[in-house]
Amino acid sequence: LAALFAEQQKMPIELLTEQCKDWNVPLPDGASKAECLARLRCVALYSELSLSELEKECKEWGYSPDKLCVKISADERRSQLLELLVSGINGVPVERLDDVASASAVAEQYIALHSMSLDKMKAQCTQWSMPVHEKLRREDYWNRLQRAILWWELPMQELEKECHDWDIEIAGLTHKEDEEERRGQIFDHLIFCLCWETFEAMGVWVDQLTTCSAAWRLHDEFAAVDTMSMAELSAQYAKIGLSAQGLHKRDLIDRLKQVAVWLSIPFKELQKEHEQGELAARLSCQLWASGARPLCSRL
Repeated sequence: LAALFAEQQKMPIELLTEQCKDWNVPLPDGASKAECLARLRCVALYSELSLSELEKECKEWGYSPDKLCVKISADERRSQLLELLVSGINGVPVERLDDVASASAVAEQYIALHSMSLDKMKAQCTQWSMPVHEKLRREDYWNRLQRAILWWELPMQELEKECHDWDIEIAGLTHKEDEEERRGQIFDHLIFCLCWETFEAMGVWVDQLTTCSAAWRLHDEFAAVDTMSMAELSAQYAKIGLSAQGLHKRDLIDRLKQVAVWLSIPFKELQKEHEQGELAARLSCQLWASGARPLCSRL
C-alpha cells in the first residue's frame, strides 16, 4: 500500500481522476487532487483489510451488517461489506437503506450520473416525469436525479421521514395497504417539491398543487386552452353553464385555466370526481356570473 500511495501521490490530477473512474469512485468535475487521493486510498485500504477490520470500519460509519442483511459466509460477507463501504464513498447514505442490493443500486446510478451528458440527464428527467427547462443547469439536473435515485430505493419508513422533512402531508394518501402504490404516490409528491419552480416557469399555476402528475395534467390543459379559437373557448365556457358574451379571449382563457386549477386541487379520499366538477361549476358561477375578473388575475 505504501508503494501504491507514493505512486499515486506523483500522478497528475488528470490521471488520478481517470483512476477514480476506473475504480468506481468518480468525482465531479473540478475535484481537487487531495479529494482524488483520499478516495483512491480508501478503496485501496478497504481492499486489503481483513473481514474483522472491515466489520470495524462499517461500525464506525454506522452501517449495521445485520440490518443490511449481509451474508454470513466469510467470502460473501467480506465482498458485501466492501461493497457497502465503496457505496458510502460514492455518497450513498447506506445507513438509511435496508440491504446491500439497494445500496449498490443507488451507488451504480450515482456513478452513472458522472458520465452523463446534459442531454442524457434531460432525457432521464423526462423519463421520470420531471420537467426540463432552458434555465436549468447540469448541476440542477444532477441534484434532482440524485435525490430521485435515492428516494426510489429508500424503505418506506425512511421515505416517510423525507415527507416530514419536506412538509408533505401523507396521512390522506390512498392505497395505504399497497406499498408500491403508496410509494408511487409519495414519490409523486416529493418530485413535485423538487420541480415546482420549473413548472411555474413553464406557466403552470402551482400554488395549490401537490404532485407532479397534477402539474403535468394542468400543463397539458393550459396548453390546450391556449390553442383554442374564440369559438372553441366560448363552447368550453358554456359547458360550465356560463355565457361568454361580452368577454375577451384573454378573459376566457384565464377563466378556463382557473377552472382547470380547481379541478386539480387535492380533495379528501371520500370526495368523488363528479363532486369536484359540481364545485368548480358553483365557484365559476359565483365568481363570474356578475362579471368579476377571474381569481388568477387578482392574485
